[in-house]
Amino acid sequence: MAGLDNNMLSVIECLAKNKIQDAKNAAIVCCKNDTTKKNAANLNYYQKLLENGNSTFMELPPNLQAYMSLEDVSGFREDRYYVGEKQQKLYIRFL
Repeated sequence: MAGLDNNMLSVIECLAKNKIQDAKNAAIVCCKNDTTKKNAANLNYYQKLLENGNSTFMELPPNLQAYMSLEDVSGFREDRYYVGEKQQKLYIRFL
C-alpha cells in the first residue's frame, strides 16, 4: 500500500479538528485523484454523497450535546430570502 498523500492527510487533520466541511472538500479531491478501476464505482457513489451533502444534523462533542445542536449550513441559499428594513437594522445592531 502506498503512503498517504497530502489530501489524505488533510482529511485526517480536518476530522481531528472537527472541521467537517473542510474534510468533505479534501475527501472529494481524494476521490477525484484515485484513478484505479477497482474503486471507481465506490468513489463515484461517495463523491456524489460528499458533493450533494445531506440535511442531517452533525454531531457535536459529547460535552456540548446537552446544550445545543449543530447543523451544517454550507448549503444555505441566502438569495432565497428577503431582508426587510427592520431585520437589517437588527442585524447591524448585533454586529
